[in-house]
Amino acid sequence: MYCFTMNSEFSKQEKNIEERLKEKEEYWSAVNQGMDDVGDALGKKIDSEIRKTVVALNVIGLPPKMSCEGHLYWGCPHPWVDIEWPDEPERYKSGTRQETDEYKRWIAANKELRGMAERLLEEFYSNRKAAEETKIGIEDASGGRFRLQNGANIFVGEGEYGIKKKKNQN
Repeated sequence: MYCFTMNSEFSKQEKNIEERLKEKEEYWSAVNQGMDDVGDALGKKIDSEIRKTVVALNVIGLPPKMSCEGHLYWGCPHPWVDIEWPDEPERYKSGTRQETDEYKRWIAANKELRGMAERLLEEFYSNRKAAEETKIGIEDASGGRFRLQNGANIFVGEGEYGIKKKKNQN
């Protein structure tokens, strides 16, 4: 019979891993609990089927602005999350059409978030096979904002049962 003993350095590393995992779990729990008070202008809370995604995006640093789990008979038939840097500043200097420095920095922050999302999706799909129409993709919006959704660039809302393919799709 063999008996292995951990050296003290390995034991310290193992403890650090457990502490880091506990910290991450506590952070996840705190973010999830913070979502209890989040709602839209009508007072509706985050859709239950997309809440875990919204929490995860917050935890990894991709701040959602809006989200929806999707609808069969109206709107978009698939889940989506709009991402943008918080607290959009005034776009133009007073009385001009010249963009403020704060707005330019906000756009740059949105572009950094998009780059992060691209890298994460690329890594996620690097070892997975998935049909293009089911992959999570990125749809761009103004100001560097963007939307994460499955079947990106395929569906738009308000068709029969909420499903209408874009013209360039089959």
